[in-house]
Amino acid sequence: PPGSADADAASSSMITIGGHQVGQDEPLFLQAELGVTANGDLATAYQLIDAVAAAGADAAKFILTNPEAITTAPDEPFTFETVEGPRTVPIGPLLHETTFTPPEWQKIRDYCHHCGVLFFATADCEEGVDFLESLNVPAHKISAWDLQHYPLVRRMVQTGKPVLIDMGPATLAEMYGIAAVCPKEQRLLVHSPHPIQGREWQLSRIWGQDDYAWGFSSPGREGWADFVALGRGARLFEKRLTLSRSDMRGHHHAASLEPREFSEWVSSMRHASVALAERPFGILSALSREERRRWGRSLYYRRALPAGSRVVSSDLSILRPAGGLAPDVARTIEGRILVRPVTERGPVSWDDFAA
Repeated sequence: PPGSADADAASSSMITIGGHQVGQDEPLFLQAELGVTANGDLATAYQLIDAVAAAGADAAKFILTNPEAITTAPDEPFTFETVEGPRTVPIGPLLHETTFTPPEWQKIRDYCHHCGVLFFATADCEEGVDFLESLNVPAHKISAWDLQHYPLVRRMVQTGKPVLIDMGPATLAEMYGIAAVCPKEQRLLVHSPHPIQGREWQLSRIWGQDDYAWGFSSPGREGWADFVALGRGARLFEKRLTLSRSDMRGHHHAASLEPREFSEWVSSMRHASVALAERPFGILSALSREERRRWGRSLYYRRALPAGSRVVSSDLSILRPAGGLAPDVARTIEGRILVRPVTERGPVSWDDFAA
C-alpha cells in the first residue's frame, strides 16, 4: 500500500537502547568510552561514571577483553600517544592492565545504574558476550578489528539486542558481510575513522538521513567532526573520557576529554542537535518576530490625501516599522479610491478603501 515503504524505513532506522530511542527526530544518545581510560581500576571507573552522570550523558561504555583469547603475540609492540610523546610497550601486559574481575564488573554495572547511566561494553570474545548478558546489558558493541569474527557477531545478534558496529577502517566488502550477519533492525553503524590526513576522516560515509541508524565515535578531542557527523545524520555519539590526560598511565588518555571538557561537549552536542531540528520555513523565535516588526517594512502614504482620491504608485512609500500591509500588495492598492482621508507617512490599511 502507498506509504508502507516509508513506514518500514522509519521503523528500521530506529534503535532502542535501554529505553532510549536512537534515530532521527529523537534526542541524541551520548556515551563515554571508558574501556581503556579506566585503567582496570575500580575507583577510577567509579570517578569516570560520576563524570558521565554529572555531564548528563546517557551511557558508560567499557571494553571487556580476554587477552589470552585474542592474540598469539602478547609481545607485539604497541605504540600510543601520551602528553609527553609516543610510547611503545608490549600489547599483552597493556591489555591485562585494562581488565576487571567478574565481581568488579558487577560493581561497575551496579554503580552505573545507581548513577542513572546505562552500562554496556565491547566484548572481544564469545564468552565475553555471555558474561555481559548475565549483567543484562542493553546493547553490545563489536570492535572494528573483529568485523570478520562472524561467530562473535552472531553471538551478539542472538541476544536480540542492538549491536553497535564500529566500522573503523572497514571495507565495503566487510560492510556487506556484517549486513548479511546482523539484521538491519538490530544494527547501528558507528563511523570510527582513524585519520592521519583530513581526507581520511571520510565523514561522507555517514548517511543517517536514510533508513539506517548511524553513530559516530570520534578518534580524538576535536569537536568539529562531531558537529559534521551530526549534520550528516548520526544520532549516537561516543567520546573518550579520562580523569586526567597528564596524570593517568596507559593509552588513549591523550586523546580523551577531561570531565569538565566532557560536560561542555555533552551540552554543546545537545544544543547543536536542537538547532538542527527541522522546522517549517519562516519566523522561528519571539526575538525574530520582534525584530521583524521593528526592522521590517510596510506600506505608508507618501503624502496626505483626501477621501475620494485615487491612489497611484507615487502616493505610496515602503517604510519601517512593519506591522501594516506588506509591500507586496502595493499593486493591489494602486487605483483604489479612498473612502476616508489619510495622513502623510500614515500606514496603509484595507479600511481606507471600500470593500
